[in-house]
Amino acid sequence: MHTVSLSLILLAVVALTNGFVRAIPVPLPLLQIFAGALLAWPIGMHVELEPELFLLLFIPPLLFVDGWRIPKRDFRRFRRTILLMAFGLVIFTVFGLGLLAHAFVPSLPLPFAFALASALSPTDAVAVAGITGRARVPRALMHILQGEALMNDASGLVCLRVAIAAIATGTFSLVSASTSLVVVAVGGVAIGTAAAWVFARAQRFVFGASDDAPEGRILLVLVLPYVAYLVAEHVHCSGILAAAAAGMVLPRLGIFEVGERVARRQTMTVLGALELALNGLVFVLLGLQLPEIAVHGPSVIASAGLSGRQAAVLVFVIGAGLFALRFAWVWVSMRVTLYRRATRGAPVVKIPLRLLVATALAGVRGAVSLAAALTIPAVMTTAHGEYPARAVGVYLAAAVIVMSLLAGSIGLPLVLRGIELPEDTSKHAADLANLRAMLAEAAISALEREREAREVASSEHPEQMAEAVALILDHYRTRVGEQDHAEVAREALLRDLRLVGLGAERARLQTLWEKREVDDVLYREALHGLDVTEEALAGRPAHGAHG
Repeated sequence: MHTVSLSLILLAVVALTNGFVRAIPVPLPLLQIFAGALLAWPIGMHVELEPELFLLLFIPPLLFVDGWRIPKRDFRRFRRTILLMAFGLVIFTVFGLGLLAHAFVPSLPLPFAFALASALSPTDAVAVAGITGRARVPRALMHILQGEALMNDASGLVCLRVAIAAIATGTFSLVSASTSLVVVAVGGVAIGTAAAWVFARAQRFVFGASDDAPEGRILLVLVLPYVAYLVAEHVHCSGILAAAAAGMVLPRLGIFEVGERVARRQTMTVLGALELALNGLVFVLLGLQLPEIAVHGPSVIASAGLSGRQAAVLVFVIGAGLFALRFAWVWVSMRVTLYRRATRGAPVVKIPLRLLVATALAGVRGAVSLAAALTIPAVMTTAHGEYPARAVGVYLAAAVIVMSLLAGSIGLPLVLRGIELPEDTSKHAADLANLRAMLAEAAISALEREREAREVASSEHPEQMAEAVALILDHYRTRVGEQDHAEVAREALLRDLRLVGLGAERARLQTLWEKREVDDVLYREALHGLDVTEEALAGRPAHGAHG
């Protein structure tokens, strides 16, 4: 009963913070961390964070949804940059940060320093999305950050496993570590792809192409990321990459036919709600751990032979080191890319320095790093005795996570303010307008053929047929610019009047529901229909319609 009550309280906090953030100029992740800290102190709520359970419950569905939604064309376009940051940058960070931390505090055992660097090396997809929500991030940069965060958990956790093995055995093999990383990554992607393919075929065989009862199909979609994750982990591959790969591949396998609008919309709505809940829970749980970590912090750093001042400076050095290593990697990668473009005779676009700084600031860490730090062995044996590895790792990781979230939340909007973006959103708007025009031209051709066919087949009510086709043709010709201003104004007037009618329908429906003259099921169905129609008339995509 305690677990049920606790879960309900946490979900309520997630929902409330999503409402409060609209009025409070604070990034949602920070607000949810603060809410979690308040639950722990002064209220006194406590939740033990089990690393393996945390990774299993939260990470597969979140990465699955991210993989589903990430633009596949942009992922392919930036695949070289994404893979270099997801794997090359992680390895560069592990070695660079591990050596930096050990050099700054020699009493920090080198294997432990590498383990801590491994836990902090991957960026957090949830945190990245949270802090960039209000910043005007260039589309290309956003897609690169999403792709990087989608894949670098796997490389970071593999490096962590190698570091933990080095702590336990005292030996390290670069060849073994590199081979393990390749096998784990490739195996995870292959298993996720295979799981998505089997799922798509199975659900089509069982449910057919019916759009009447999508609930069973939605339930299978929710199960898929967990199946891919568990199968991959069982054969010692990356469950994280398996879940992400399943999400990326599944939409391409035709799980929804074009006419299955209900199943597609409901699936995306359910996934959106699940993403909202799990995203919030991740940060609330992180906040719940912070007061306890802060209370035990002095004794932890004392047991490691550090003073309070040394620990604070070490946290700053690690945070600054993460930023500097990331900035150096991005800067060098950009220079190499520009040089290669210049040697091929391609036009070279000047990249603003502020954009490179923004890329470095956006590499925030989240609850995954804290869960990874919790897997470090509790004690490691050194020449000077036993070292409290886990306690020190959790303390430093928590402090660096909060530091990175604050730096990204405050720094990104400042760095990106007024910047001239290499890829402006106007290009996306123009591409969308061109696509709609092409679709409209196809519809016009089909309508004209339909009119000719009906005129040949029947001569009954020719004036009604001509009027009906003319109205529809006017609608599509508006998209391709074939109507004059008077027709456009007429279309706008009709739309405005339709919106007035919808408002009256909504008010009447609300009155009938409040008087209990219609039941909840009819009310929700009718209200959903009004919402969809109104959003279409207003030129906005209906909620949950993206797939």
